[in-house]
Amino acid sequence: MKKTKLLTISILIVIVIMTLSFFNLNINYHGSAVYVSSSVASLEQLEVDANILHSLTYEVNITNTNKRSTMVKNLKANFSNSVLSRVESGDIVVKINKKLKPDETITIKGKFEINVSGSTDEEIIQEAKIEFEVESEQYNILKFW
Repeated sequence: MKKTKLLTISILIVIVIMTLSFFNLNINYHGSAVYVSSSVASLEQLEVDANILHSLTYEVNITNTNKRSTMVKNLKANFSNSVLSRVESGDIVVKINKKLKPDETITIKGKFEINVSGSTDEEIIQEAKIEFEVESEQYNILKFW
């Protein structure tokens, strides 16, 4: 009798774990199904006003690492507050709205113009380390609100 109860409990635990694992794969996480790699290509002076503006060029690769298609909505550049206040042009949030198939990669290129008056190149390079954040929505069989 005890072995039967123990076996039944063990089977129930396995079923619960499998069910939880299944639902965890199907919950909509923002950015959970994509891998982002980026590289800042250059930080150079603009000819327009070389004393004030620098151009920060970037390239971001977004790869769907999930086994399901994923809708990539936005790409957001996260600057430090000191640099954010100096951004003269360039989109902080880039709308993508593209469905990526499993293992598909897209490349987003862009440029920011940063007011660097009063700062050395070394200070701006240290401050201008950009972190990119991707907002995505997984296409799932089950959706939770």
